[in-house]
Amino acid sequence: MSAMKLPPEICCTIAEAIRNSSVDALAKTREEWMKENASLLSLLRVSKAWMHETLPVLQSEIVVEAFDFLDYAWKEETPNPRLELYTNQLSQILVAMRASESRFVARLNTLSINLRPLTCTRWGVLPLVPPLFVECIKDILSLASRLRYLRFSLNSGLLPSLFFHLPTLHFPLLREVRLVILTCSLRTPEYEGVVEETGNFLLNHPTLQDVSLYLTDYERNLYQWEQLRVENPLPNLERFRGGYMELSMLASSDHLTAIEYIRLAPESEEPQTLEWEFSQLSGPFIHVTHLSILTGSIVL
Repeated sequence: MSAMKLPPEICCTIAEAIRNSSVDALAKTREEWMKENASLLSLLRVSKAWMHETLPVLQSEIVVEAFDFLDYAWKEETPNPRLELYTNQLSQILVAMRASESRFVARLNTLSINLRPLTCTRWGVLPLVPPLFVECIKDILSLASRLRYLRFSLNSGLLPSLFFHLPTLHFPLLREVRLVILTCSLRTPEYEGVVEETGNFLLNHPTLQDVSLYLTDYERNLYQWEQLRVENPLPNLERFRGGYMELSMLASSDHLTAIEYIRLAPESEEPQTLEWEFSQLSGPFIHVTHLSILTGSIVL
């Protein structure tokens, strides 16, 4: 049987297998995403039947990634040329999303925004980011109303305006979110309230079932996550990944069955014991059947 005559459901299955080649879509790198896109574009050009089944899969994910963890290009005095390239690509995506006949917005269910480096503001150095790059990300977030999976990894000192944009957004279908946040230099008015806005974002999305939080604060301006507990955030939560401070916001949940507890090396000479930390939680999380204790550097 030729490819031209394959049943539509087979074409769709093949396209979805290419897109789902990574077990964890939110951990996918931009390079992996681009390779998938290249394969899907090849299928799309085979025939109208293939285009009809492949285009929805192609438009189901967007990965935005810049500043590799060990990339020192951010030290340059001129904008990173890759950011200029990514800005052009994001602009093209926006054109496609805004097209009147397009169903891109309805098809987009996964958005991964991974912007690094994590250390730049710790040393007082800020990379030059094209304003249009930031605006493109904001516009994509605002348009992507049917997201189910969101990854947002960013240095608040790098692009604080993106964090303040978060609580203005509402994704009624959102089921999984991963927030990786570096907060530093928060004593300046420009950065005040960054983590609080993250808390507001979680409160605005009670549909969330899978939440991962990894927060690093070099200046130890710790947000009191437990103050959110009285509002019973995340009532439908099934899986949580985070540290003691973030876990303290959770009330007992009838749905929570899995916790991955991030326990980094303590900074104090007399660190609290794990038993003490768990005793301070509101719990009991009586339905939890899977508990993992994670140490060291965590990549979400």
